[in-house]
Amino acid sequence: MSNESKPQGWFYLQDETWNGPFKTSGLKELVRKGLVDPNTLLRIGIAGVPIKAHQVKTLFPNYQGEEQATAISIKNKGIPNNAPALIAGALILVFVLGILFFGLTQSDNNMTTDSGQNGFKGASENPPKSGSQMQSKNVFQVSLAEGIASIEKEMVLIPAGRFMIGDQSERLKVTLTKHFYMGKYEVTQEQWEAVMGNNPSQTKGAKLPVTNVSWKDCHEFIKKLNGITKGKYRLPTEAEWEYACRAGTTTVYSVGDSITKADANIGDVTAGSIKAVGSYKANGFSLYDMHGNVWEWCEDWMADYPVGDVTDPKGPAMGEYRVMRGGSFYLFGSSARSSLRTYVSPSVRDIDGGFRLARAP
Repeated sequence: MSNESKPQGWFYLQDETWNGPFKTSGLKELVRKGLVDPNTLLRIGIAGVPIKAHQVKTLFPNYQGEEQATAISIKNKGIPNNAPALIAGALILVFVLGILFFGLTQSDNNMTTDSGQNGFKGASENPPKSGSQMQSKNVFQVSLAEGIASIEKEMVLIPAGRFMIGDQSERLKVTLTKHFYMGKYEVTQEQWEAVMGNNPSQTKGAKLPVTNVSWKDCHEFIKKLNGITKGKYRLPTEAEWEYACRAGTTTVYSVGDSITKADANIGDVTAGSIKAVGSYKANGFSLYDMHGNVWEWCEDWMADYPVGDVTDPKGPAMGEYRVMRGGSFYLFGSSARSSLRTYVSPSVRDIDGGFRLARAP
């Protein structure tokens, strides 16, 4: 991306999927995933104040774009002379609404809700919250013992073997010399809640995969799980993930060279919705939802593949971004290819980001 098109400051995206101000770091994740065209981003630099939805047309009266556009795109538009007064008025309104909202939440703090958290679809790069800062009530009434038992029961033994990793342009032979276990399903919200005592997922459901968890959050879960079980749970390496996804196939997807909504929970930014784990047919290793539903964290730092054949690869020792695999419920099927890899900051939480466990035999 050139300096001319590089996102600066705050941006506002609004349609049926995106709804909220994004910091530059969050937008970089959206651009990286191919969900936002960097050439259509709104540039804002008004004293560091993000423009809200109701301010867009007020501050930019010449804007003729559609309200439901993928990205509100206002480029090279003049700011009216009364912009400071308009911004001040908007901030006062936000302050008043904030006071009202605080009063309502205080009066309702003893109520339990099953609805999703307020927010928007997209990346959030806030520091990971502690258990006391996240929802702490055990909504699904699953005990710690029950949660751990279900996790242990759902681990599938994956045999050692060889396969070709990557797309045609970057394929190399990988040898995995050791058997390993892989979760039959993505970790569910009731399992997460049983271990962690909270549920960070924006869309709630006991059998839905847990979402809105960063790579760091996943490691906190694994650390606590291993402390209780004395087990060897971990995130899968990227090589293990693709090997388990392919399950002996050499096609673009484990179901063939094409994929449909009958094969996996794939969709688009307006029609997608998360589904309970195991809602589609399993692959050849009896693993469910390796394509679509939610992106899955891998252990590896992101880097170019090495040159030549490799054995038991674990990625580089350090880096900036962690690997995610599998695609998600609101992305088209091409994002769910067995070989497709994306990279995300380990602190980012996404509404379509989850994980599944691996474990040594």
